[in-house]
Amino acid sequence: EQKRELDAKSRDATIQRDRAIQAESRAVARFNQIREIAESFLFEFHDAIRDLPGSTEAREFVVSRALMYLDKIAVDSKDDPELLRGLVAGYLKVGDVQGGLGFANLGDTQGALDSYERAAQLALHWSGAAPDDPAPLRALADARRRIGATLATQGDVDDALAAYRTSRSDIERLLASDPDNPQYQQDLQKVESCIGTALATAWRYDDANAAFDRALAINESLVERDPDNPTHRRDLVVVLLKQVRAAINTNQPPEGWIAKTDRSIDLLRGLNDDTSDNVTILRDLAIAYDFKAESFLKSKDLQSALTQYEENLALAKRLHELDPKNALAKNDLMVAHNNVARTLLAFERNEEAIRQFEQGLDIARALVAADRSNYDAVRNVGRSHHYVAMAKLGKEDIDGAIASATASLEAFDEVATHDPANTAVLRDIANLLGLRGDLYIGIADDEAQPADRRIEMYQKSIPDFTQFRAILIQLKDAGKLSEQEAPIIDALQAEVDRCNAAIATLKSGI
Repeated sequence: EQKRELDAKSRDATIQRDRAIQAESRAVARFNQIREIAESFLFEFHDAIRDLPGSTEAREFVVSRALMYLDKIAVDSKDDPELLRGLVAGYLKVGDVQGGLGFANLGDTQGALDSYERAAQLALHWSGAAPDDPAPLRALADARRRIGATLATQGDVDDALAAYRTSRSDIERLLASDPDNPQYQQDLQKVESCIGTALATAWRYDDANAAFDRALAINESLVERDPDNPTHRRDLVVVLLKQVRAAINTNQPPEGWIAKTDRSIDLLRGLNDDTSDNVTILRDLAIAYDFKAESFLKSKDLQSALTQYEENLALAKRLHELDPKNALAKNDLMVAHNNVARTLLAFERNEEAIRQFEQGLDIARALVAADRSNYDAVRNVGRSHHYVAMAKLGKEDIDGAIASATASLEAFDEVATHDPANTAVLRDIANLLGLRGDLYIGIADDEAQPADRRIEMYQKSIPDFTQFRAILIQLKDAGKLSEQEAPIIDALQAEVDRCNAAIATLKSGI
């Protein structure tokens, strides 16, 4: 009897064990199914719609929903390398949708930074869970590069460079063990390109061009090895266009950069034939055609410049209408309005120019209102006010020009307060101080004005010229002032002395 009871208990235990094993197997299967579904949305569906017009809102929904499921799963499986891989990729994609530089995004820069930092933390954890796998280190480098790009957008150029250089060190570790890996080489050229952009923002153009040259050499090699690879061809275009932008920003004549612009257009046309509805390629083409128009503008072929800029404005409007939540599309539309306006200004069609500039200004203000941490957007507000000031000056609205110049300075001062060593912004401020000071002087030197009014204008011009001069001295001491610009320092002091003398003369006659 006792043996029968023991046998029965043993059978029951076996049945319970088998049921538990089956239940665990079903749970594991459900776990894997949920993860596969989430990752399918995250990787396959998201990537399929990423470059389609109007997809930003859909991408936001897909990525956030997939990540919600992965986060829930992660609670019970924190050391699963495959799950960590999905989570890292998920947070990178979320960051791209929120505010990724160069991606269609919702304009949430701080949200993007938070997501990228979360991805970096998870990549470090993943590396510990899979110490022999190079994939976590590559993902960590990718996250750090995106962190750098977001910090640059927020005006933290030094921190951005630090993040980029850490990313580059990660990639160099990978290349040390696999030097011919094209994926690692592609990653290296991307971070070199980003370093170049940050250095250009800091007005360190020699260093920036050296970084661009390193990126270009890698890209040329990758395209030579795999000429039909669209990613390599597009990466090559990105670096070429960055080199062109640097040349334009340093006032190099078109002869030095138009060949790179034309080559970029040819490469992009080939890509566009294969992917005619790809928003990323269309945007790259618009940038290249902008540079083509800039070459017309610099060579005084105003009609060709205006025609090209108006075509780009029409494209920017269409892409914005298709994807109204996309902050990048809004920014591109702002730039397009400003480019048309600059050309109209060259035609002395000042009223039309002001209308275009003010449309660009409205967009810039809206971008700042939506994302106060985006100091690139704040700087664009300053630029737009500067453009409006120039247009008002063209129609001899001096008071209006002074008001717009003052509004521009307020925006640039906000950026400078956040990043006081930013050379590009210091130059923005210096240019505006010079403009406003000249406007004050124009009134002060008018002998038809009352003496009190002339004295007031001379007095207002002196602090502008004094601060302008101080900025130039700061730039000179930092090695960021050209030989051609250096004489302006003495000229400004002479102008201040002239203003003081004029004030003394006017006061003696009252």
